[in-house]
Amino acid sequence: MVSRLLIALRAALWCGLAILLAANAITWIASDSVIGDAFSHFQLHYAALAFASCLVCTLLSRRLALAALLTGMVSTASATIYPFAPISAPDGGPTLRVMTINVLYRRGNEKPVIDAVRAARPDVVLLQEYRPWMRRIERDLRTLYPHQLTCHGVRARCGLAILSRHPFEARGITGRRTRDGQVAWIRLGQALGGVTIGTVHLRWPLVSDQARQLDVAANALAHAAQGGPILLGGDFNAAPWSGVLQRFARDYRLLPAGSYRPTWPARDFRSGQRCRLCIPHLQIDHLFVSAGLKVTRRKVGRDVGSDHLPLIVDVELTKI
Repeated sequence: MVSRLLIALRAALWCGLAILLAANAITWIASDSVIGDAFSHFQLHYAALAFASCLVCTLLSRRLALAALLTGMVSTASATIYPFAPISAPDGGPTLRVMTINVLYRRGNEKPVIDAVRAARPDVVLLQEYRPWMRRIERDLRTLYPHQLTCHGVRARCGLAILSRHPFEARGITGRRTRDGQVAWIRLGQALGGVTIGTVHLRWPLVSDQARQLDVAANALAHAAQGGPILLGGDFNAAPWSGVLQRFARDYRLLPAGSYRPTWPARDFRSGQRCRLCIPHLQIDHLFVSAGLKVTRRKVGRDVGSDHLPLIVDVELTKI
């Protein structure tokens, strides 16, 4: 009886490892498809399952343990090896701090958001899921951030806003809805390198074409930038190693600022309440930078009552 159970357990573990390897293969072979790319977001989950099964496998079979270890290593490598803009020491040039926050539209968390912004003291704040009933945020921060761009009254389905300490040379909102590649953007003056800063909120993978949304947003931002440096931040609903973000970075010559830092889920995404399984382990909030911007600091902010944690990046303007 015991031997039959061991045989069944070995077979189940082999099948489980085969499924994990198949999921990895799908992310490589079918990364250009929406369904295939959706598998890539869970690479760290595959690695955790493989390494956990490795502990059990060591009691049953060396070959099985080795297979689990290799599967975990493959998944880990797939999730951690991707190009990004490294954190570099500042050279004394003009600097800019940018903070991006998905504020969770269902949540009445204006005060924690306001307190977090005041504590971080960014030059520019990017907000997603920002709804008309949250306008206390822009009102209470107007003294510190007198230059504001929101789409309330401009777009029927828009939850983007930008608050800035510095005046704009130009600004705009492109796209009617999120699924249309909607982007809000501002361009700062030449004292700050004429940098163009935009924010997006992509829809979830599997239910939308994220690549098309990014193409529309990136083209609108490139046109607005007029050849100057670009910083694009927001909630991309995609892991940094996903095929859609890797293609986006390659095609538009933008890199995520710094290496992997989890931002989601900090709370339940429906209610904004704390939950036992709400431990940030995925980074789906990003700040992408172009040439001419050097990342000198990057950190994840404190809990603001949203399912997302804020992401804060310092950039230094350099000569291209």
